[in-house]
Amino acid sequence: MKTKEVVDELTVKRAITRITYEIIERNKDLNKIILAGIKTRGVFIAHRIQERLEQLENISVPVVELDTKPYRDDVKSGEDTSLISVDVTDREVILVDDV
Repeated sequence: MKTKEVVDELTVKRAITRITYEIIERNKDLNKIILAGIKTRGVFIAHRIQERLEQLENISVPVVELDTKPYRDDVKSGEDTSLISVDVTDREVILVDDV
């Protein structure tokens, strides 16, 4: 089966940079944000945004992994494999997904 490239790497890099700048502009205190990547591809994108934030603002933002599978109504519920290792109290949680 043939594969077709929908978006090239340069376009993805530009989109990540644009999203990162929007996060910077909309959040006065970047120390209060947490990136929550929705498994599986959202986690990858969240890490790309995290890297870009570190490059642009010299700040390390935590990334947590959210598993939405246990909450779906169209498949049998499985074990929740979310990885949330930071306290989200009084933090700005930014959900990241690939859609």
